[in-house]
Amino acid sequence: MEEKKMSKGKNKFEIGAEDILNNMRDALIFVDLKGKFQYISPQINKILGGVPLKTGENLFDYLHPEEVSSLMDLFVEGVKNEGVILKKEIQFRVLHDKGHYIWLEARVKDYQDEDKNLKGFIASVRDITEQKKAEEELEKSKEELQLKLNEYQGIFNSAMDIFLIFDLEGIIIDANPQACKMYGYPIEELRGLSGEDIVHPEYFHLFEQFKRDVQEKGFFHIESVDVRKDGRNFDVEVRGTQFPYRGKAHLLAVVRDISKRKEAERKINQSLDESYFYKDLLAHDMSNILNNIKSALQLIDIFDREEKSSDIEEFMNIIRDQVERGAYLISNVRKLSMIEQEKQSIENINVIEVLMKAVEQARSRFVNSDIKVKNKTSLNVLKVKGGELLLDAFENILINGIIHNESEVKKLKVIIYEVKLKEGKRVKIEFKDNGIGISDERKKNIFHRKTKKDRKKIGMGIGLSLVKRIIDDYRGKIWVENRVREDFSLGSNFIIQLHKA
Repeated sequence: MEEKKMSKGKNKFEIGAEDILNNMRDALIFVDLKGKFQYISPQINKILGGVPLKTGENLFDYLHPEEVSSLMDLFVEGVKNEGVILKKEIQFRVLHDKGHYIWLEARVKDYQDEDKNLKGFIASVRDITEQKKAEEELEKSKEELQLKLNEYQGIFNSAMDIFLIFDLEGIIIDANPQACKMYGYPIEELRGLSGEDIVHPEYFHLFEQFKRDVQEKGFFHIESVDVRKDGRNFDVEVRGTQFPYRGKAHLLAVVRDISKRKEAERKINQSLDESYFYKDLLAHDMSNILNNIKSALQLIDIFDREEKSSDIEEFMNIIRDQVERGAYLISNVRKLSMIEQEKQSIENINVIEVLMKAVEQARSRFVNSDIKVKNKTSLNVLKVKGGELLLDAFENILINGIIHNESEVKKLKVIIYEVKLKEGKRVKIEFKDNGIGISDERKKNIFHRKTKKDRKKIGMGIGLSLVKRIIDDYRGKIWVENRVREDFSLGSNFIIQLHKA
C-alpha cells in the first residue's frame, strides 16, 4: 500500500500529515481570496451534519446573513496588509445540513506563496454551539439576577421600615436609607457599628437573644428600645431572620418605629389607671370619711340622751375634722384633674412667702403640732420658678408629716437654702418630720397613685401624687430620704428642688 501511495507522488511525511488531519477534532479549511474552498478536511462534514462540502464552493453561501459583513471585512483586511502575517480568532454562524445555524470558532491565518503573495486563508474550525448556548444561558441568568437585585435594592432603599444587615458577630454590614435617617448616622458611620451601639443598655440582653435565636431558630420578634446618635430613645419592634448576603450567612433585622403606638398605649393605660384611681378614691377614702362621721353622729345621739355634753363636743370635733378632710380630698382631686388637663404657667414667685403661708395654715389646722422653719439664706425674698399650685404642694407635705405621725409631740422642721449645681442655681426646701417614716421599698412608689389593692392600711392618699405632678410641671425635683440615715422609722425628709429665678 505504501508503494501505491508513493507511486501517487506522496511520501511518508505527507501520508502521516494527512492521517493526522483526518483524525483531528478540529476541522481544517483553506479558502482563496474569493472565499472558495480549496481544501476541506473530513471533520467539517461531521460538524455540518454529514453532507460533504466540495472544493470550489463558496464559504459565503453557508454563512448566516449577519456574519457576511464581518467575514468580508477580514478578507479586505488581509488583502490590504498583503505580505504581513495575519492571525485572527473569530466566531461566526454557518448553515447546518438540517436547516438551522450553528456557531463555529476559527483560528485564521493568511496563506502566502514563496514570493509573499497572498493566496488565501487557512482556518482551524471547531463547533462551539453548546458553548454559546451555555454563555447565553449564563448571560440570561445574570440579567435575571440583576433584575432581582435591582428589585431588592429598590425595596431596600424605599422601604419605610429600617433594614439592618448584621454579620454573625452583630456588626452592621449594611443598612437602608431609612435606617440612616432614623438613627441619625450617615451610612459610612452606621456600617461597622455594633448592634449595642444603637440599642438602649437596658435591652442589650435582647440583642444577644436576637443573634442567638436567628442563628438557632431562624427567626426573632420582640419590642425593644433603640438609641439615636444624639442620645434620644425610641420604641421599636424588631423582626429578625437569616439572610444570605454576598455569599455568606448574615442576620437581617427589620425594625419599625412604634413610638407613636407605644405613646398611645401609655395614654390609654394612664386613662384606665386614672379611672380606677378616682373610682377607688370615692369607694375607699370618701367612704371612710362618711363612716367616721356616721359613727360620731351615732355616739352623739347616745351621749345626748345621757346628757354628756363634754363627750358630745369631742365627737363634734371628729365630725368637723372629717368634713375638713373630705373637703381637702375633693380639693386635691380637683387640682390633680386640672393639672392633668392643662399645663401650668411658670412665673417668678417668692418661695419664702409661699412657704410661710403654708406653714401658718398647717399650724392653724393642727394646733398641737410643732412646726419650725429655718431659713439659711437670711433673705425675706427668694424668687424661684413656680406657680400658684406651689402652695398646695407645700401644704400637702406638711399635712402628710402630721397625719402620718404617731409621736406624742408631732414635730416638723422646714429648712430652705440655695445650692449651686452644674446645671445652674437651685433652691432646696427640706421637710423633716418625726413620723412613722417610709421604708426603702415604699420610697420607690411613694409618689405614685395607688389603687385599692396596692394600698396599705396607712397610705399617703392623693396628696403626694399631687405634689409630684406640681413639682414636675415646674421642672423641679422631689424625693424622700430618711430623717436619720440609718433608721427610716425615725421619720422622713421630703426634699423639693426648684430652679432659682
